[in-house]
Amino acid sequence: MDVSIGEFGLYALWAAGAGASLPLATANNAILNTRSKSINIQSFYTSLLGIIFGGFCALPLSLLSSTKWQAPTCWWSLLGGLCTLPACGTLIAAPHLGIQLTLLVVLSAQLITTICLDSFDGRPLRDPKCVIGLILVILGAALDDIGAPPANHVTPKSLAQGDALMNSFIQYARENSEMLDVVLAAVGGIGYSLQAKCNSRLGKDLGDPVRATVVSSSVNFVASVPIVWFCCARLHIWPVFIASDWPRFIFAAFQSAFYITTMSVVPARMGYTTAFMCIQCGSLSASTTADALGVIGEIRPLNRWRVVTICLVVAGMLLFNNGSSKSQAQEQEQGDVEEMEVLLPQEAVESGKSRSQ
Repeated sequence: MDVSIGEFGLYALWAAGAGASLPLATANNAILNTRSKSINIQSFYTSLLGIIFGGFCALPLSLLSSTKWQAPTCWWSLLGGLCTLPACGTLIAAPHLGIQLTLLVVLSAQLITTICLDSFDGRPLRDPKCVIGLILVILGAALDDIGAPPANHVTPKSLAQGDALMNSFIQYARENSEMLDVVLAAVGGIGYSLQAKCNSRLGKDLGDPVRATVVSSSVNFVASVPIVWFCCARLHIWPVFIASDWPRFIFAAFQSAFYITTMSVVPARMGYTTAFMCIQCGSLSASTTADALGVIGEIRPLNRWRVVTICLVVAGMLLFNNGSSKSQAQEQEQGDVEEMEVLLPQEAVESGKSRSQ
């Protein structure tokens, strides 16, 4: 769809704002986790609450769609909600790695998973730009970690009953390295990519991608019920939400609605690749600012390492998306050629029949 320069600029600002809301939402949820002594379990409750907000915000949009509801054709497309169960790991890692590094680890894991999924679908990586772009993103994440100040992890003195084993393991791992936080963030990124794969198929079957978001949120909620029951009934660790945090809950709901609406409108107006790049630029800017202000923990100032990180990540994403778009175009062109090769003999046969008559 053609848009004017002014409209394009507005859509670019809209996408950048949606991207900036992601690290702000991460910081908001990380602060909500501190309301409980069992921060690790509380992060699961907070993550679940965000997914529920997202499902409720997407529900009106799904009901307004004029497309007829259809049954899913692939059973695995319903598993998207299960893939986001480990998403709470990003909230555990963010206070220790910083918001920007956490999001960069998530992004790297998403890109690697995307390449693997395409290979499994018979679409192997052909353009070297994707590989170079991925390497630049990972290198940027590594430089961001190098330029970060020494970590000063603090483990609560009082551990809740039933949570002691998990906290002891996490404390031991943090005393030796930050690898556990990286793994938690990476697992969350893998889950997001798998969910995107499932929701993409589910959205085509149901007739609208927003409907897939609602179904995915519902599946996540149903799958989370036994986990919540175990944490509350067996571990005696209940969710802690304070009434005075109502502004944070409103922000979480608004952010979910804003981001879902953005992804439903903007990519169709300015193209997915351009919208994705604007979102990533907004996310990098907001995460760098949040870390520099020490919103959720240690202050990570904007130094030369972080500037180089941002440049590498932006360049890497440009290369990756350019290579991915080029590969998809080549596959589409090859598919059209093969279809023509199949049709031409049939047309020749029919033409010969008509001439004989």
